[in-house]
Amino acid sequence: MIDQLLGDEIQKRGEYVAEVIYGANDGIVTTFAVVSGVAGAALDPAIVVILGVANLFADGFSMGMSNYRWAPLLPYVVGAENAFPLSVVTAGIAFFVVGASRTFVTDKRWYTAGGEMFVVGMVAAGVAYTVGVILGGVA
Repeated sequence: MIDQLLGDEIQKRGEYVAEVIYGANDGIVTTFAVVSGVAGAALDPAIVVILGVANLFADGFSMGMSNYRWAPLLPYVVGAENAFPLSVVTAGIAFFVVGASRTFVTDKRWYTAGGEMFVVGMVAAGVAYTVGVILGGVA
């Protein structure tokens, strides 16, 4: 099913690992999208943590616990001064590393798979951030 959705040719050795890797991709994208939307709306950092953690639990439950990848929330949890820029960096690194790990189950080159995941994650976050800015200005 995954190879049909994403166009990846999953190798036999990776049939069991594929769901974990793609679940991690999804978890990072959705968590960072929540972080970006809240940051775009310029809401309190505590709201980022609350919504991010709520998203992690909901996503983790729905994807069989494979989505726990707290990277985008880490700067907020530790109370970093520039939490959102640090979240962008940590999420970007996580996108690339998890995307590159797809090479364990596909025939893609690591840098291509990592780059694809990085772009998808950042575009999703950009959309969420823009919506946050628009809706934050309305509220």
